[in-house]
Amino acid sequence: MVMKEKFKSLFSLPWGRFLGPIDLIDVAVGFSVYRTSDAAEFKSLFRVYIKNEEFNNQNSLKSVIATASYGKEAPDGDGIVLSPNEYKRKSNWPIDLISEGDFFYNIENNKLYHKDKEIDGRRLLEIVYDWHVKTTKPIRGFWIRFKLLWFHTIQAGFWKFIFQIVAALQYLVSGEKIKIFDRLSDPHSYRYQSIEVKQSELIDLWGYKVKPWIAGTYAFLHLFGYSVLYHYNYGPIWLMTIFKVDFLTFMYGIVSLGLANTFLPILFSPINLKEVLKSLQSIFWNSAIRKVKI
Repeated sequence: MVMKEKFKSLFSLPWGRFLGPIDLIDVAVGFSVYRTSDAAEFKSLFRVYIKNEEFNNQNSLKSVIATASYGKEAPDGDGIVLSPNEYKRKSNWPIDLISEGDFFYNIENNKLYHKDKEIDGRRLLEIVYDWHVKTTKPIRGFWIRFKLLWFHTIQAGFWKFIFQIVAALQYLVSGEKIKIFDRLSDPHSYRYQSIEVKQSELIDLWGYKVKPWIAGTYAFLHLFGYSVLYHYNYGPIWLMTIFKVDFLTFMYGIVSLGLANTFLPILFSPINLKEVLKSLQSIFWNSAIRKVKI
């Protein structure tokens, strides 16, 4: 019997609510198995395997990885949907988990161990399942639910809020719309995209193409100046003369906007908050996908 079959036979599947095992194609030794639940169309998926690099080393005792995930059965019946749009996960649902360093398999005597205690395959699945459903227990699961709420929702939400404030400031001084990457359904792609940057389209003012942030700053400065002059009831004759003549007003607008378009980027060029935003993005993700000890 090949090693994969010997390992799989230790679990005596199917039994109870655990269905038949399915061989994993990305590892030499390992399988996945579904466990049905009381909720219609929902079930848990367990994966039990030995990493290829672990299997190929010289040690007879191999570390066994066990994972558990909970979700709705895929429409085609092949797998479960872990992060769908059609339903929202509840805090008291079974938790998705990865166990590494808890279970071991001795390839010489074909036995499984939990820490240093010998167990059988059924007991391994029972232990992982007990961890998996701990969040469903009103009292015993309170602390784990609180930690998940604190790190994944409250703390992550706080850092997302700070990110959005800094991103708004960055937009005001650069015109770059920077969005936090928070698609938790696709966490691995964060390795390739830390922040999402989108350049604003130019807008037309009197035939002059400028970035929206420059136009906004230009308008704000003039409104602020007008408010100050109005408050102190001060109207310089040279300025009033300009705005009484359409031609002079148009010339003033072109020249002042050109100066703003030239000097505002220079004035705000030292203010580059992208590195701050990248750090906030990283802090957000570290909290949002933080591993919580069960």
